[in-house]
Amino acid sequence: MLAGLSKWGLHVRQWMHQGCYRSEPYGAFSLVQPCPSHVICSKITDLENAPFCSEVLTDFAPDGAAGAAGKASATPKAKGRF
Repeated sequence: MLAGLSKWGLHVRQWMHQGCYRSEPYGAFSLVQPCPSHVICSKITDLENAPFCSEVLTDFAPDGAAGAAGKASATPKAKGRF
């Protein structure tokens, strides 16, 4: 885990302070601050690029399968917009 944090530390800091986006059932994105820990955990990888947690799927996806709009996103936000 320490190796993963050394690799992803700046992203984790940004997710904690600036948040991340959540996909809504109707296609919109909402900013969540701070980014939930299970989403951050799913994005952090070790030195061999193996994720620490499973990919996060939203609860509104049919049959538990999420499409591109059904995934939580920990992508850092662009400056000036969200």
